[in-house]
Amino acid sequence: MPAAALAEGIRTRPFRGGDGRRLHSWIGALACQWMAMHDSLSLRLPGELASCPLTEFLEAQEIHDVQVLHWHWQIHQDPDESARLQAMQQMMQWMTRRIREE
Repeated sequence: MPAAALAEGIRTRPFRGGDGRRLHSWIGALACQWMAMHDSLSLRLPGELASCPLTEFLEAQEIHDVQVLHWHWQIHQDPDESARLQAMQQMMQWMTRRIREE
């Protein structure tokens, strides 16, 4: 791929690969969230909530906490960028606490 096309290629590539890669640990989930939060070039926009690897991971972990699910929804759906960033921070702090508790 030519260098000039790289940003567009990353932006239009599906967020989740078709090879069935999934998140398997809280550390992996935190890393996924961290990468999205620190994407200063906006090459990895959150995309659809249903196709987010974190959605599948939270379901597999049987997370039903309304606040956590709302933060995740905000990251994908809230039109207010500052609300999305705050939700990302809250989600990362929550995941960090989960990792420390394990």
